[in-house]
Amino acid sequence: MYGKIENGVFYRAPHRMAEEEALALGYKPVVLTPAPETDNEHYPVEWLEETETEIVRHWNVEAFPVDPDPELDDAEALEILLGGAT
Repeated sequence: MYGKIENGVFYRAPHRMAEEEALALGYKPVVLTPAPETDNEHYPVEWLEETETEIVRHWNVEAFPVDPDPELDDAEALEILLGGAT
């Protein structure tokens, strides 16, 4: 696969093309790396690094955001839905 990064946005080549054509149009080879294994508390985040000759896909593993509000019980949820008219 070939792609290019312009103004921070990744663009994939619109169709399969020979290397010479891709390079002439400003595209570079894209090195795809597999996403890491994660659990139910983390997720993979893709980021791209552009070098002089290629674009490499990298991954970070980040934790899901923690909800600062505790779970509502059924009575509290009903009160919110009914606008306090219980």
